[in-house]
Amino acid sequence: MTGRFRNPWIDRRVLRVRPIDAIAYMRFHGWEQVPTANEHFQMFAGPVASGGERITQPVPIIQDTGEYVQRIIELITNIAIIEDRPAIEVLDEMLGVSAPSANGTGMANGKPAAKEHAPTTNSSTS
Repeated sequence: MTGRFRNPWIDRRVLRVRPIDAIAYMRFHGWEQVPTANEHFQMFAGPVASGGERITQPVPIIQDTGEYVQRIIELITNIAIIEDRPAIEVLDEMLGVSAPSANGTGMANGKPAAKEHAPTTNSSTS
């Protein structure tokens, strides 16, 4: 992705997140890989939502697709909502800028993790 972000709140460092970084983050925070038929994603199951089902999040694994960066932005946004953390902290941790937090495994900032599905964002990148 070489163009400018349309949303000035998006940190350009999302361009540096590799699939292995996102997968390592998910595993460290207690998300478990679950089967998926989509070869462009690995699916992870995390905390239980209010409906009794586990929240699932797809992690894009093919960087050569035109939508890769957008899917990483959505992943970081959703994880930040679920963990009740600023997205910048999630991004920093995925990039190895900060030490892994204790968030995850059902806890977010010392509180139970969010019980609702995180919304899918429609932020645009170019």
